[in-house]
Amino acid sequence: MQVYPNPATGRFAVKLPAALAAGRPTLTLRNSLGQVVLAQAVTGPRTELDAQGPGTGMYALRLTGPGLAAVTTRVVLQ
Repeated sequence: MQVYPNPATGRFAVKLPAALAAGRPTLTLRNSLGQVVLAQAVTGPRTELDAQGPGTGMYALRLTGPGLAAVTTRVVLQ
């Protein structure tokens, strides 16, 4: 899973291998308390997220879906 740009200023993209994107996984953005501040279904190998609402800071972006082991990466919002 590639996230760019990172750090981001609100909008960022997530790039996945086509095989992962085909299963229609979900991306969730969580704050430092573990609260979900954004959840979005993956729409293809490249999905854009609009994270202008949560505010600045470090977040955990988690990819989950049927038959997938969860993948988590950090995203910094400025």
